[in-house]
Amino acid sequence: MKDQKNKQLIKSLVKQWSVRAAVGTLFVASAVGYQNCSGNMQTEGTASTSALSSTSGGSSTTTGSGSTSTNSGSNPYGKFGSQALQIVQPAAPAAANLGTSFTVPVTIQSTGTVAYSGMVNLSVAIPELGLVDTGRGITFSISPASVFVSNSTPGTATVTVNVTTMAPSFNASMFHIVATDSVDSTLVATVPVPLTVKAVYNVNVTGKAAPEAWSMPVGGSVSFIPHTGGLVVNFNNTDMANTHIVHSTNGGSGPIMHQPTGSPMPVSKDGVSAGGTYTQTVAASTTMSNAQVWEHNLETATQARTMIFNAPAPNPSPTPSPTPGPTPVGATFSNINTTILQVSCVGCHASATASNGEYSVANYASVVADVKPSNASLSVLYNEVAGGAMPVGGPALTSTQLAEIAAWINAGAPNN
Repeated sequence: MKDQKNKQLIKSLVKQWSVRAAVGTLFVASAVGYQNCSGNMQTEGTASTSALSSTSGGSSTTTGSGSTSTNSGSNPYGKFGSQALQIVQPAAPAAANLGTSFTVPVTIQSTGTVAYSGMVNLSVAIPELGLVDTGRGITFSISPASVFVSNSTPGTATVTVNVTTMAPSFNASMFHIVATDSVDSTLVATVPVPLTVKAVYNVNVTGKAAPEAWSMPVGGSVSFIPHTGGLVVNFNNTDMANTHIVHSTNGGSGPIMHQPTGSPMPVSKDGVSAGGTYTQTVAASTTMSNAQVWEHNLETATQARTMIFNAPAPNPSPTPSPTPGPTPVGATFSNINTTILQVSCVGCHASATASNGEYSVANYASVVADVKPSNASLSVLYNEVAGGAMPVGGPALTSTQLAEIAAWINAGAPNN
């Protein structure tokens, strides 16, 4: 999927989710939200799933990009019957600065009439966030990772979001809190949490005897990736006793300029809010640079703190492509299009629309737009069908069909 297409889709989904009710049942846990052919909302998730809870005013199901449990008989809601387990929609967190962390409270409750008592596992999915935070500069932890839920007892937990200094900045993305059954990993509820990160880093100067107590320790270092609009670094004087001046080894050449000695930061009135702030903006560049800073009057170079700017983003290793083997006989676009795409996919993806995630199997050009030639494991098309997220409402593709698609993509996805 092209980057621009992803950005447009994410913005659309953020707008849709922002007007939903305060309690969320079966919210999207993937980069793609779409309508099925009958008009009911479909979502795709990152956990192993079967069918899930019901919602009023229409039907709602979730399919997963992992292994899929199979429902039996006529019960469309799996072992949970018609009850709904819901995660209460948390309040949207404030925009986060780099080098900060915050917590999100989680409450999962049973709202159905069918008696339920059991443990659920909690996790975080980042399908949208992963598109912008490719270096994984934002990390998550949940405590506790498993909670007990019954009709009379909700489960509670806390998600801690750690925005490292190597995180990107963005205006609108999200992560998902996901609850799965502890016995068979059936998805029982998920809810999106919007996330905004600003290209701002704060250094608090709290004074005391040298070496001074700064939020950056003496001898420590922090690194930042490039930010398109520039990175804002604020030195905040939270010392109630003394004014302060930021000394920089680079003097007048940057990236952090030496603070003018005639304009020190005023003292703080309460020891919390800044009495004065010295602000520098570091432009994005392909050239990495660094600055060493310390308090001008009270410290020396031996007590410096290092700031590294425009560092390269980490590059997590991609998932290996499927192990090469004999090329399947049907590993051509013509065969795949005729026997798979136009049979199992065309019902919902005859053309690209916002409601079907901008997927289209109308022709070769539209199909190949969602693959990475020569790498099936990094291709949207292959991952959707191999993980079981697609086809929605139909039988999963056979191992032979998956092998044909993988082989075709790994061969360069030719129009053959």
